[in-house]
Amino acid sequence: LHRRGHSSTIALTQTLSTDDNDINSEMYVPTKVIPVEFCGPGCVLLAQPNDSSHFFVRAAVFIYQYEKEEGARGVILERPSAFSMGETSPGIGCFEANTLFIGGEQGSDTAIMLGKLQLEGACKYVGAGIYLGGMKAAKERVTDGIGVPKDYKFFFNHAEWEAGVLEKEIAAGTWDVIKAPPEDVLCQDSSGVEFWSRARNQLVSEGLLKNDD
Repeated sequence: LHRRGHSSTIALTQTLSTDDNDINSEMYVPTKVIPVEFCGPGCVLLAQPNDSSHFFVRAAVFIYQYEKEEGARGVILERPSAFSMGETSPGIGCFEANTLFIGGEQGSDTAIMLGKLQLEGACKYVGAGIYLGGMKAAKERVTDGIGVPKDYKFFFNHAEWEAGVLEKEIAAGTWDVIKAPPEDVLCQDSSGVEFWSRARNQLVSEGLLKNDD
């Protein structure tokens, strides 16, 4: 899965509010879309406008797992399936109305849950304000009135890169790399402008991305 592309990222023309070390830290939680160097979990990959691959057309991919010697895993943020969680997982209770998103082509028909609330050791902090897993604890908290179902987003399967492949794709310009606020990563409203377009348009308007559309 190595595709050639042309990066549209250009040099920053304004000073960001935090230094590079903060931006590239897994603890950094952005309040708006910002371009970054790839630093693993917590980054979002934006496909190029001319990308014609099946799953990655106009895709924004959130990276939730990365090891240099093992590769990377992520989920495509805006591929809603035709099913709700209640239809695919009877008995899921408070999450039955949540849409199930298609995270990618890889996986063993498994579901992945991302959220923005720490679940007392039941989940793993990924980066950029996002946590992975902890379904039982999340269900208990929402049932108890702590948070709401839309604080969590569910994905079926994932996208996967073998060791070294994603780095080569980024170097070849296949992806622009950003960080995004948790509310953008977890957005489940498909009625408005897609995040891929909003993110690219924002960066173009700020002079941080070339307009290659």
